Amino acid sequence: MERFHLMVLRTAVVGAGIVSGEHLSALRECPNTTPVAVCDIDEERARGMARKHKTAAYTDIEELLSAEQLHWLHICTPVQTHVTLAQTALKAGVPVLIEKPITMTSDELRELIETAEQHDVSLSPVHNHMFDPAMRRAQTLLDRGAIGELRGVDVTYTGASFANDPNRGSWTFELPGGEFEEGIPHPLYLALAVGGYPNDTAEIDVQTALTTSYEESFTYDMTQLQYRSENGTLCSIRVSAGEIPVHRLDVHGSEGSLVIDLVSQTVVPLGVDYTASSVNRARNNLDTLTADA
Repeated sequence: MERFHLMVLRTAVVGAGIVSGEHLSALRECPNTTPVAVCDIDEERARGMARKHKTAAYTDIEELLSAEQLHWLHICTPVQTHVTLAQTALKAGVPVLIEKPITMTSDELRELIETAEQHDVSLSPVHNHMFDPAMRRAQTLLDRGAIGELRGVDVTYTGASFANDPNRGSWTFELPGGEFEEGIPHPLYLALAVGGYPNDTAEIDVQTALTTSYEESFTYDMTQLQYRSENGTLCSIRVSAGEIPVHRLDVHGSEGSLVIDLVSQTVVPLGVDYTASSVNRARNNLDTLTADA
């Protein structure tokens, strides 16, 4: 019988910070991928991360690309460095995965996309919540048409970091929303993936607010936005810092709804008119408890 051999992807991670360790550990667990190198301009950090994950250490990306035959590069550095690092890898023909936020501006993103297309190399963002068990189950139900024609998507994402939280490092303080802004891509890509992309970017309604006093000149730590997607779905996203974490999507269709809770990793289909009577409202509670169990 003919045997098929899957290629093992030789992968390197640029950046030796908090998130890099998560990438290296995950790469080690993936059967068809092996981490071979860590690169960071801080030699001590690079060597420390490399020792921990049993890889080679580099301090220069061009030296890394020249010395290692890479199939994949993960960029886990401050967003301010993403364009230069990604351009270097893409022009060398190496596919790139970039941590969020991908770039500082949409123009920079378009620039990277053009480079990837010119060199026929893949460029992709880290959208990890799309692979959560609850999101995978919900996507299966949506693909099956479980709630009929899509009508609306509401995303609530509370408990985000305050703008001056040093979770990722002081580089986030250069963003208008600080550390809070660094986390905003999560609810945004969830809404875009489920509800679709805006029909007209000029019609996107965005509101921001600054709810806390900071020594730094941050401009917001709460935001709400709404748009109508290309398929007519009305999408809304609310993101706020400092509250009890609620990471939830309410997806509404012509024949029912889905309540997707990313904290408890549950998906509750709602297909009955619970507003008709108090009995039905009580039944809603039972259905929810049953689904969670």
